[in-house]
Amino acid sequence: MKTIRVFVSVGPRGAERRASSRIPADSTPAAVRAERERLRVELRKDDPEPLEGFAKDASTYLATKTDMPTYKERVRDIGLWVAEFGSTPRNTITPIMIGTVRARWLTVGPRFRQRWVDDPETKTRVRRDEAIEAPLSASTVNHRLRALENFYTTMNGRHGKNPVRDVAEADEVERPIRAMPIDAVRAIIGTMRDSKSKARLLVEVETGLPHASLMRVTAADFNANRKTLWVPGRRKGKGTPGRTLPLTTRAVAALKMMQREDAWGHFTKSGVRRAWLRACQVAKVKHPPRVYDATRHAFGANTLRLTDGDMWATQRLMGHSTQKLTERYARAQVDPALAAAVAKLQKVKR
Repeated sequence: MKTIRVFVSVGPRGAERRASSRIPADSTPAAVRAERERLRVELRKDDPEPLEGFAKDASTYLATKTDMPTYKERVRDIGLWVAEFGSTPRNTITPIMIGTVRARWLTVGPRFRQRWVDDPETKTRVRRDEAIEAPLSASTVNHRLRALENFYTTMNGRHGKNPVRDVAEADEVERPIRAMPIDAVRAIIGTMRDSKSKARLLVEVETGLPHASLMRVTAADFNANRKTLWVPGRRKGKGTPGRTLPLTTRAVAALKMMQREDAWGHFTKSGVRRAWLRACQVAKVKHPPRVYDATRHAFGANTLRLTDGDMWATQRLMGHSTQKLTERYARAQVDPALAAAVAKLQKVKR
């Protein structure tokens, strides 16, 4: 009889306890959830004491967020606040207490990196999170503050007590978009032999799709005759809705390579990154940009330039939820009027 393995983990990131079991492959989703809950209870039976205060409320809160696309990330963030406040009743936590944690994290806070380790249960090498102490960026601290704010909104109601609202977010320094010239990207990818990685890189640079969106695309979503591509939403009913992308001739050619190489479906970001770095090495690029700068950012900057700064069209093609995200590409462009003014200044005789 065919079976599937069910995995669960409990505890904060970096110190998880894991368990797994096998159940029939034809088990219903309800049966899978029931087995996961059984494993969680089994893992927690040796806990020294039941959860109380903030920790107990955090467990209740996370149980309402299991449908989030970023559920694992939310578990990690709330777990870090549990490590700070433990059994303290949530409504006795003050803005000063939260602000103290915020200030400390900016100096030295919990960060995580993944390392390969031997798993005695599966007898294979797997990636595990390792906790380290290091300064956190302002954006990371603010992200964790927003997770805590959502916790209070969910538990106390939108108009209920929420001490996070009285805590100032850390100042984030906006970094300019580092978009590589799209012709240079195409030239570098052109040095690669035909492969799945080359096809994926070409599709990303000609459509602007991020890795996660490209993974959801199938051969059936591509219509070469109509020059369109259906990009499925992140999740039915919620999350990012699906959309139809019009395709350029270059994009159609890239997607046809996807068909030839059968490059549809899941792939690892690290595999694409390694292929890009090898291509940069062959092209003798001394300081290779990130894959995102060479693909999605290059597409966004090129689209904004070719559409004469049409923010609405660029936003739709990029799939940005708000124009605020698209504005980053506009700010990265040199204003022609400013460039002309500087040119005139250079001609002025002193």
